[in-house]
Amino acid sequence: MSEPIAPDRVIELWSADPLMVGHFRLHNGVLECLEPDGSVKSSHVVADVKMRLRGERSVGAFVMVSVFVLVVDLGLVGCGGTPGLCLAVPFTLVFGALALFMLVDRPEIHIVHADGEESWPLKDADYEEVDLLVSRCLLPNEGGAPKGDNVDTYTLFFTSQPPRKPKTLDPTPLVGRTEPVMLRAVDKAHTLTETILQRRMNSRSYAVMRHIQHTRFLRSVPAHDYTRDDLLAWLDGQSVVVLRKSDHAFLDPKLRILTGIDVQTDADAALTVQPDAKKRRDFTNIQLDALGLRKVPMPPLRGEAEVELRKAREVALRVLALGVISMKASTAAEGIAPPVEAYAEMWGAGLDHLTPAETRAFRGEDPDGLPALAWRFEAMIALAWALGWIDELPPVSEQAPGEVATVIPQQFSSEEAVSSAKLRPASEILDALDGVVCRRWLLVDAAQKQQPPPPGMNPSVLLERHHALNWLVQFGWADWDDVDCPT
Repeated sequence: MSEPIAPDRVIELWSADPLMVGHFRLHNGVLECLEPDGSVKSSHVVADVKMRLRGERSVGAFVMVSVFVLVVDLGLVGCGGTPGLCLAVPFTLVFGALALFMLVDRPEIHIVHADGEESWPLKDADYEEVDLLVSRCLLPNEGGAPKGDNVDTYTLFFTSQPPRKPKTLDPTPLVGRTEPVMLRAVDKAHTLTETILQRRMNSRSYAVMRHIQHTRFLRSVPAHDYTRDDLLAWLDGQSVVVLRKSDHAFLDPKLRILTGIDVQTDADAALTVQPDAKKRRDFTNIQLDALGLRKVPMPPLRGEAEVELRKAREVALRVLALGVISMKASTAAEGIAPPVEAYAEMWGAGLDHLTPAETRAFRGEDPDGLPALAWRFEAMIALAWALGWIDELPPVSEQAPGEVATVIPQQFSSEEAVSSAKLRPASEILDALDGVVCRRWLLVDAAQKQQPPPPGMNPSVLLERHHALNWLVQFGWADWDDVDCPT
């Protein structure tokens, strides 16, 4: 049987074995995970919640225990006389109680209402049903639990800093991307978008997935009808995707359905494109048109307000580390093995800031992967340009001139240079990234259509620059070894 749990009732759930289930309380559609002392550990907006109840009486166990008690009693009385009878009485009471317990459902799970206790047992095999209940907790609802009326809830995923929220929207804490609740929320929503993509692969669902992946701020608000106008006014023009609790649909800032599972989408729903991102794409297409190349139809990338550049010092150390690994790969290709001291002398602290994959290659633990790392020189050039260490990015048609490899370590490998490093404005970095991504899109499109590649583009140079700049703008918040470069 299934017993629905009313969303406006407070209940508590626990198991005879706390390690198997834990403690929960459902309040107005929010499932609170509790510590043993009753304090709230975390809270989640939940989907439909029903406890599935399939208790079963253990008649066989009752018969077995009863027979066992009868046999032992007869033996004690027959062999021990009065002393045996004295032993048989407490033995019968204890095991008789056990036999009666076998006759009723085991109260493994209790559901306690605010107005009194009401228990439904579950068999051990039914713990999966309880796990299912917990697994359907969709998103952490930090401070955003609906109060009073039974209302729906919106979880808002912002890729840029949202403006101050109107008081009518029941202000809730703004959660930053490094907080655990944010990481859990993004992970669960990202999993949902992957499920959607498996059923409905299209550019809109893919764009929603990428938006969720780049969430920087999270908020939850109750979906009251009387605050809808205020909510729409607040979200207007914002880089936000809204997840509606009731049907797991992803909405645009105008609350139109972008995508979801088993929902009817709105044809005019659209993600917000920041004005600077649109202008940037228009400018890139003008450049491509001037070169005799066609315009790129893919949506613009993120705007300046949506990116969070890495710190200049981190970028400077990455430049030096790339110098180390590209030098290692190129010298190995020539059969030369400089001593470790030579790398430290030339690239300063770069040797101490290799990634795990680079460290394995440097130590000779990945000989097959080392040759390709010679191309990291191009990634180094892109990051050095972002720091202003070189004035202009070389053309993407060919490899950068080798003399750059001597200028950078000579002038910028000292601790003083690293500490004083400064990044170019985000607008310039995004201009360069947009140009690289569009050119790579043209290359990939031509390859898929089995057409000749566009002229003036070296695929390896473009890939390395794409990798470097995506890392710099924290695409997917990935570390260097895990950076993705989709087109």
